[in-house]
Amino acid sequence: PISALLARRRIKLPTAPQLNRPLRWGLIAIGILLAMGMTLYVLWAINDFIPHNQDAIAQLAHAKMLAGGRFSVPISEPIVQGHFNCDFMVYHDGRWFSQYTPGHIVMLALGVLMGPPWIVLVLIAGATVWLAYAIGKQIDGPTAGLLSMGLLVLSPFFQMMTASYMNHVSAALFWSAALAFLPLMDRKRSF
Repeated sequence: PISALLARRRIKLPTAPQLNRPLRWGLIAIGILLAMGMTLYVLWAINDFIPHNQDAIAQLAHAKMLAGGRFSVPISEPIVQGHFNCDFMVYHDGRWFSQYTPGHIVMLALGVLMGPPWIVLVLIAGATVWLAYAIGKQIDGPTAGLLSMGLLVLSPFFQMMTASYMNHVSAALFWSAALAFLPLMDRKRSF
């Protein structure tokens, strides 16, 4: 993001006043809860807690298969062609499954096992916001972390994606985790 470009070009921003630790942790908690609440609101008010495109439908269907203990389900070809024609579901050798890699599907399956699958989306939104703070803090201190977190929470794209069942949500989480923990790996290098 912008703070990464500024750090690379060694442009110094004016120093922001430092926030005391309790206030900073309070703002982080508010940001996380706000992201989770906004995700829940969009899931309820716009999406009715159900997926609305073929990508999301296929991923949730596959998650339900995994939650039931199966990676695929047996099905006959005439049934698939006549009644279950979904672009992103694969029919192969009498088995039916989605075309997506299992990472996000496993996370959705955990949600299916817990009850409502959308609970995973809400938790991922909160974790991603916390990681955005961690990345910003590493780049330019706590104020940059809070700014990064705030911009992510207010992003309409983030709000809509976290309320979908598509794998963009977990991809953002895993990329953020990789970026946040990258400096730790650099410190432990033993060449």
